[in-house]
Amino acid sequence: MKIRKMCHTISSVIAGLLLFSTIASAQSIWLNRSSNKTLALEWIKANYKQNTGYTFTTSTGFLTGRFPVGEKAVFSAELPFSIAAFESRDNEFALGNPFIGLEVHSGTSPAFAEIGARIPLVDGDSNNEEAAEVGFFYSLVERAEAFVEDAVPVIGAVNYVQNQDNGFLLKLRAGAAMWIPIKGRDETEIFLLYSGQTGFQNPKYRLIAGVSGRWWLSGGSGSSFANTTWHQLGITGDVAFGKFRPGLYFQLPFDDTFKRSINYIAGLTLNIDLNN
Repeated sequence: MKIRKMCHTISSVIAGLLLFSTIASAQSIWLNRSSNKTLALEWIKANYKQNTGYTFTTSTGFLTGRFPVGEKAVFSAELPFSIAAFESRDNEFALGNPFIGLEVHSGTSPAFAEIGARIPLVDGDSNNEEAAEVGFFYSLVERAEAFVEDAVPVIGAVNYVQNQDNGFLLKLRAGAAMWIPIKGRDETEIFLLYSGQTGFQNPKYRLIAGVSGRWWLSGGSGSSFANTTWHQLGITGDVAFGKFRPGLYFQLPFDDTFKRSINYIAGLTLNIDLNN
């Protein structure tokens, strides 16, 4: 896979700016953030074009918590995990790289920032490497950092969210991620992440669609834009039942990296509002 064999380091000036400012959303851009105190569970799996030897339970999940810290900040944490289930051999289970970070809001402004890092649990020499690769592949565009091996991902973003009284929703995001190498990895990697979403959201219903992308900035001066970018279309919807919001998620890849092997990725979501 092209993204797992990257080399070349971007300039120290850009790296320093990324660390100083808001450095790609570590959590899913599809989560419902209407409450600042929630638990969320995501479960996703791919529909493959041909037999891969995997069984139905091959999938990836994310458990996310968001909790207010004062009036203008939200602490966020995420635990990723992945399962590779096989027809003819033992299954594998892998924990991804947990995320710990902070969302910083500015009063009533529609803009907010995220910054954080992931704890490097994914080991390239472990015996559950294929389960981690499943998670990496499923999360490549938006959250490859959750399953990248032998690196400390430092991540963040600037977000703009406008939710009007009539329910119209607009979400824009721009950020970056830096993979700091450990163990066998040699190079620091830098990525630009970006997305745009629109749809409808009110206290009861939510339906949004959008496009997200990843640009490998440290991919080498001779690499084309097409070979250093990945994009996908996403659609999600959920309905509130008291404090619970079950939902569906669907993503359609644009790039040959995905399209050669899968038709789409689909999943289930569940948000739980912990406010009294």
